[in-house]
Amino acid sequence: MSNLEDRIVTILMESPADAYIIHKKIDNCSMNDLNKILTKLYCRKIINVYDHKKSKRTGLDYPVYCLSTLKSIVNDARVLNTATMVAGMTSERVVEYKFLYRNLNSSRAHQCILDIGTGNSNMVESLMVHSNNVWKVIAIDLVRPTSRNHNNFFIMDGRCMGFASNIFDVVICISTIEHITNPLTSKNIAINMRGEMRVLKEISRILKINGKLILTLPFGKTNLMIPQYRIYDNLAVNYLVEKNSFNILKQEFYLFDLKKGIWKRHSMKNFDFNFIPDLYPAYIHSPICLCLLMKKA
Repeated sequence: MSNLEDRIVTILMESPADAYIIHKKIDNCSMNDLNKILTKLYCRKIINVYDHKKSKRTGLDYPVYCLSTLKSIVNDARVLNTATMVAGMTSERVVEYKFLYRNLNSSRAHQCILDIGTGNSNMVESLMVHSNNVWKVIAIDLVRPTSRNHNNFFIMDGRCMGFASNIFDVVICISTIEHITNPLTSKNIAINMRGEMRVLKEISRILKINGKLILTLPFGKTNLMIPQYRIYDNLAVNYLVEKNSFNILKQEFYLFDLKKGIWKRHSMKNFDFNFIPDLYPAYIHSPICLCLLMKKA
């Protein structure tokens, strides 16, 4: 382990602590870097989430960490433990994972689930625990995550997946699709979104009839020049859905309150996009997060 990791472990040997307490005891380390290290230690199962506190400033719950040997987290099979899935993160995942949980099928029903762009998340483990291993959960990404060491992960491109057709009951795509194509390479929407179109076409192919897609993405001003990801407007979302034979069953918009630092569900009816700030925290893609539940037609 690195020196910083050793110091964090030493602090947690004394007693459980949140990131703010740990940060006060460590010099020359930004809060952003500390959260990254905590997430890595959590993914490597060196530390665990002991409890949660509610921030008086933001209203958000944030994790209190401990060494893994101090506590084994008890997972209730009836409730998906989204809190452990967002450990160390304060981004859109707070609302995205809760939307995911609310729209999953019964944990008692046998089904096959695919998570596209899993990264270093605990998605596979959390869903399998939630279903008491009734669900078969598979994850793919372009690079093998440092925390992933099981047979349910495959290195695979979402634009050309090596799965048979009509085999998945649910496909999950959390804040992934916006990274597929370099944004705004052309004014022609068909050219500008061809990467996402290939992913949606593949998802439609591998989903069973009436299979569900849970998709989340950043929503707002499409003219923002951000090279790492795209932000979608109504035109882009409708193009994605209609061209790939999906029906929207549910859509929820969440607006990030800059003053309070929390996500709030918001109606987009008659929304004035001129009120969307151009400057917002670097750990979110857009001040608006769109969560979609769709069904293969």
